[in-house]
Amino acid sequence: MSFRHQYVIGDLQGCYAAYLHLLEILDFDPAQDKLWFAGDLVARGEDSLSTLRHVKALCEQGTAATVLGNHDINLIAVWRGAAKIKKRIRQRLFLLPMIAMNCLNGYVISQYWLFLMSRRY
Repeated sequence: MSFRHQYVIGDLQGCYAAYLHLLEILDFDPAQDKLWFAGDLVARGEDSLSTLRHVKALCEQGTAATVLGNHDINLIAVWRGAAKIKKRIRQRLFLLPMIAMNCLNGYVISQYWLFLMSRRY
């Protein structure tokens, strides 16, 4: 499929309002454009959950793709019990782990598996 525009966006960090504003500035049209997310969808922003839900919807439409960043990997590690959540971000990650697994699909599982395996050797 050919796209009118393709954009690469990195480090959303859960900044949902800024992300939506960026899409507005770009005149993003999911019927014609594609987004490539370069990791760190979650973290310090005001609404990581909405950010993940929006990215998930775009991925399901085939109009976006994503790779993992270190914040995304940390979130998955906490969800799987491989790491403890940092006290200062505990409140922001209340509902994220289950949503993250659904949003990032099978890619997360394969990348998380590679991450865990690399730590063993």
